[in-house]
Amino acid sequence: MIQEKYLRDNTNNYMILESPEKPGEESYQIKMLLKNTLSKFLPVSLKSINNSQSYCYDISSKQPLSRMYEGNNITNDDVINIAMHISQITCVVNEYLLELDYVVLNARLIYMNISDKALYFTYYPYYEKDFGESLRQLFEFVLEHLDHNDKKAVMLTYGIYQKILQNDYNIDNLLNNILEDNEKENHEENGNLYENEKIYENKNLDRKENINKKDNINEKENLDNRESINIKTSLNGQDMDSHSRNSTKESLKNHHIIESVMSEVIEDEKEVRNINLFIVFMAVKALFVIIMIFTAFNVILPRYRMIKIGLVPAAILIALFLIAYKLVDIFYEKNKSCFTKIVKNKEEVEYAVSVAKMDTIFSNIYKGVTDKLSTKNQAEYACTQLLSDFLKESTLSINCRLLAQDDSSNEKEIAIRETPFIIGSYTSKCNYVLSDKLISRMHLRFTKEKSSGAYFVEDLNSTNGTYVNGDKIEPNQKVQIKDSDILKIAVMQYRFTID
Repeated sequence: MIQEKYLRDNTNNYMILESPEKPGEESYQIKMLLKNTLSKFLPVSLKSINNSQSYCYDISSKQPLSRMYEGNNITNDDVINIAMHISQITCVVNEYLLELDYVVLNARLIYMNISDKALYFTYYPYYEKDFGESLRQLFEFVLEHLDHNDKKAVMLTYGIYQKILQNDYNIDNLLNNILEDNEKENHEENGNLYENEKIYENKNLDRKENINKKDNINEKENLDNRESINIKTSLNGQDMDSHSRNSTKESLKNHHIIESVMSEVIEDEKEVRNINLFIVFMAVKALFVIIMIFTAFNVILPRYRMIKIGLVPAAILIALFLIAYKLVDIFYEKNKSCFTKIVKNKEEVEYAVSVAKMDTIFSNIYKGVTDKLSTKNQAEYACTQLLSDFLKESTLSINCRLLAQDDSSNEKEIAIRETPFIIGSYTSKCNYVLSDKLISRMHLRFTKEKSSGAYFVEDLNSTNGTYVNGDKIEPNQKVQIKDSDILKIAVMQYRFTID
């Protein structure tokens, strides 16, 4: 397992990984990294300390993927972004003759530029893990942190994950792996669309010729007639003029896109008891029991009997009805299907529809994945549906505050009511936003240890640093903070209090 360290040098932050090589013994792979600027990879440099050297990866203004998606907040766009970046790094690796297995696909060591969501990967030539295994673990992380209200994201991620499990994927383009199974269907649908448009065009041309043959109608009447024809034929779905044809093409295209993402109908069959037949069956059994009780009553209490019957006939009658009662039970056991019926439940699962071409492609992707999940392969991969239940970092309710100690900040008090609690200038990822040019997008984070109840503050690769009681803390290093400690965020000074 890779053990990383962190270092701050002026305004730059570095992730440090140890190297077993001695100075001067660098492998050609590291030399390629040092002498070239590789797209999609963290810039790396060598640093020698006590006759040993370390790889220093520049992580300034970036955040690890694991931190960006601590909760269940990975959307469909995020999944596409991750898959596309993984596909792109393979081209870089091949171009510079590097090994794909040395690309670290650990969410903790993949960094994101917050401004444009570009991903940067760590290349470590001593990483001892197969790329396919690393890819599987990365998408398990994605599955754990998916926004399960985003149906597109769920379908797309499960589809990619199944391909990885089956070792049936093209690393050059992970998204195309899902598309391959639907290409034939897409071509057929597109072919039908173009054929329909051609039929419409031929009909319109014929109609134009017929209209032009009417010499006895003046231009104005001709236009009026043509307009009335357009209205009629539009209603009947038959002929149109040039302007109408263009509108129809657009409507056909839109209609095609809508059809490709029509609400998925999920049918569920359930076997239930046929109440009417069951009531009749139980009534027959009850009748047999009543007759047997009535017969026994007339024999045991002759003074009150209503029908004169001898002991032997009564015994025979009771025995016959007991046999009939048993035969009825046997018939029921052998013909249970006659007393049940199949009830079909239909549920429509709607998906958001976009007129964009890419959304049309993805709608077919999700449809294909849904079909696969409904086949016998679902049983083989049913375990993947439980990945979202893996342990995640839980949110703890707390009651703390930061009280301003000077006039450097307009925010005189910051209430901290849960952990993890992130402070920064990036609205969508921070629990509290400090709007100041000295504050990094994600500046620092508060956490609480469940076992000890201790509070910790962690600098998140900030540019201007975080200080506890005057001591500047290293990036990504958790430092315990206690009641009444002085916390400095860049130049803003606060007192940490526990209510």
